[in-house]
Amino acid sequence: IPRRIAFADGAVFETPDNDAVDAALAALGEGRFSGWLGRWERHWPGAVAALAVVALVSWLFVQFGIPVLAGAAARAMPASVDAMIGSEGLELLDATLFAPSELPDSRKAQLTGRLEAMIARLEDGHDYRLELRRGRRVGPNAFALPSGIIVVTDELVELAQDNEEIAAVLAHEIGHVRGRHSLRLLLQDAGVAALALAVLGDIGSASSLAAAIPVVLVQAKHSRDFEREADAFARQWLRGQGMPDARFDALLCRLADADGEI
Repeated sequence: IPRRIAFADGAVFETPDNDAVDAALAALGEGRFSGWLGRWERHWPGAVAALAVVALVSWLFVQFGIPVLAGAAARAMPASVDAMIGSEGLELLDATLFAPSELPDSRKAQLTGRLEAMIARLEDGHDYRLELRRGRRVGPNAFALPSGIIVVTDELVELAQDNEEIAAVLAHEIGHVRGRHSLRLLLQDAGVAALALAVLGDIGSASSLAAAIPVVLVQAKHSRDFEREADAFARQWLRGQGMPDARFDALLCRLADADGEI
């Protein structure tokens, strides 16, 4: 690697003669750090040990540090941030995945009223609203966007056998909103990407694929944690309303058969 020396007046000197540069710096009483670093770079056991330490620290930060920081950042963000992300996210989904709902207006009003009744006493600062869409290739599904937007596909409504099952799904998605799970996942992905950039430098070509692996792994792990949190809230709500957990479990089983996912 060519040695590069920058001078105070902006001039730059570059040469492949590393030994001559080391000798010149030694004569000036400088270059101790670069010499020490060069010796470590040529010392393979030390280099491998340093790589192992960086890998271990990075893994620990991805597994534990980033989720904690993302949760703290999500709690600190104002509701206006959620509203912006949620509305823009829905616009993108409408442009790429969904079609307008084909449910009758009376059924839409019935489902909207059910959600409004469910959130009447929550007062948790979220602006909930139900958005019904034809899922097309997404199929029977429901998910929550930041700010309280809950999207339910026509296919899921058709799959449910009664309104209690729909209410169980809505309670599950309310649990996601209350936990700010969508925003936390976005922040976690951004944190992993920033860590990869810091460790790998210029993430290009093959490195970009390697950098994406931790994102997939951490999102898979912590999205399962978020699902458990939302399930717990839904079951608690059902019990509070005197409904059996079986209303939720039955729909989940049919969703699994239909290759859907909540």
